[in-house]
Amino acid sequence: MQTAIGISEMSAEGKHSKGVQLYGEGRFREALTVLEDALQAGDARAEFWNDWGVAALACDDAGKAEEGFRRALRLRPEDIQAAANLGVLLAGLDRPGEAIPFLEKAAADVGGEQRATLAQLLAGCRNRVVSEAMRRSQAAFQGLVSRLQAASPAEPAKTAPVKATDTPAVEPADKLAREYWFPDITGWFSCGDALHLYTAIKLKRPRRILEIGTFYGRSTASICAAIKSMKRPVEFITIDLDFRNEADFKKTFSEIHGIREIELPPQYQEAFDLGMSTTEYARHQLSKYGLAQFVKIQSGDFRGVEGKFDLVFADVMHDRAEIQRNLPAILAKIENDGILAMHDLVDENKNLIDGLSSELEFISRCETLGIYRVRPTS
Repeated sequence: MQTAIGISEMSAEGKHSKGVQLYGEGRFREALTVLEDALQAGDARAEFWNDWGVAALACDDAGKAEEGFRRALRLRPEDIQAAANLGVLLAGLDRPGEAIPFLEKAAADVGGEQRATLAQLLAGCRNRVVSEAMRRSQAAFQGLVSRLQAASPAEPAKTAPVKATDTPAVEPADKLAREYWFPDITGWFSCGDALHLYTAIKLKRPRRILEIGTFYGRSTASICAAIKSMKRPVEFITIDLDFRNEADFKKTFSEIHGIREIELPPQYQEAFDLGMSTTEYARHQLSKYGLAQFVKIQSGDFRGVEGKFDLVFADVMHDRAEIQRNLPAILAKIENDGILAMHDLVDENKNLIDGLSSELEFISRCETLGIYRVRPTS
């Protein structure tokens, strides 16, 4: 009884330390209870959520574990340990497509034996999803292609419907991926994400495309590749906030998210070390692949971009706060019967979007790249 009373009187920090101690002693259930008390005792840091998730996993509660790791990453997106934990968990739950971006993020920043383990797990996940991603992408768009064919009878060959039973040509996966995925450009856009977006553009054949969230241009390059392959005029604008240094990044993101202290994700340093802003570096990367001619690169708030678009790819709806803030303005940019593609469409985000907007008809999701159609208004 004295031990229980002592724990109840501890600060959040003290309870967290006690929970970690209990976990180290193999007392997983007790550790989970104490770590949960620590979360309720004050403003929980990312470390608190991650350790709670680890304890939950030790208690065979995968649902709580996933929640803990995801909450840790929302508080601290650059938390490599939480990313590794979530990637390993998702891979173990037979969700390799969801696991890949977290394993990529973690494997790039850890060292030694852990890096080798994560790299091996990542390779296995990639092998399992690439060919399946192509089949799912083709099948998922069957209804969309049929509508496009009916709307454009003069171009039947360009919009021929894809049968769900069709299989991709027998070619090495890496050779196919080179057409639409650019892993040499730093970013978090996976091969499956790229394939799904590339397929959407090829089938929708939009006249105007807007990308919100360029970063260094990995997803931008996939869009440019789709435009290049169509051999027809397409107006493509990509826009993002432009940062020149760490102080610039911290100031802007602190204002946006209302957080006093925010750490610079190490990936941003890649541009800064070269004396470039993030937008300048994106233009440089696209030019290396001969793709800069297919896109207009802008910096600033996407709300200032004029006109509407047939397809909008949004990489600015990572969590509840961003979805609530950005979704209405994004929808205002999309034509009737247009397409909204968005990154990070995890179950939690999809449920929120489904509840917020009756304008959107969900079409498909491959890994974390989701596709919606904007229902025509009468």
